Amino acid sequence: QQNNYNTSINNPCLPRQCPLQLRPYVFACCEAEFMAIPIWVKPAEWLQTLKSFEGTVSVAQLPRVVECAVGSEEELAKYQFEVVLKFSEDSERKRWLTGAIQGHVPMTCQRCMDVVDVAVGSEFKLYIAWDEAAAERVADEVEVVVLDEDQRLYLHPVIEDEVLLSIPMVAKHEDCEAVVVFNDNDTPLTPNKPNALADLAKLLK
Repeated sequence: QQNNYNTSINNPCLPRQCPLQLRPYVFACCEAEFMAIPIWVKPAEWLQTLKSFEGTVSVAQLPRVVECAVGSEEELAKYQFEVVLKFSEDSERKRWLTGAIQGHVPMTCQRCMDVVDVAVGSEFKLYIAWDEAAAERVADEVEVVVLDEDQRLYLHPVIEDEVLLSIPMVAKHEDCEAVVVFNDNDTPLTPNKPNALADLAKLLK
């Protein structure tokens, strides 16, 4: 699953050079205000160098979000999520990943069937568990993210999860009319929707 995340140097969303103090955690400097979000980091080492930063990741870099979106890979690469991440350690030496995400996902409006840019926003705080056993001990109390066997935390899947949780069940423009379909006699076809009040009345009889 991790190999599905695009790390290609040709990807326009990724920078070209990496500052020495951030290698290998951030792929490079960017001329823009934000840096590209790395695929993975090692939290133990990250806490010794840079505890927080702001960065971007595109819709095109998140395979599961792409499945919900509409547009070519080139078009989806232009949709950037702004991401703020912070690593911290509390008095009990528990390590946390706190973050915030905002951006847009192009989807199909379920009313007019045109493209609508759906706003996405999320704030989260995740407990960093070193293995599955540690995760199970706190799973009922907090949200958990588990490191892999090399103690790496994959950030793109974390961002993906938060984006998917923020996407509405039905994408639609705030004010647009439903598409009207006509039959061969130029008569509009309307779906036969059940009358909830009528059904309730039947139950009360």
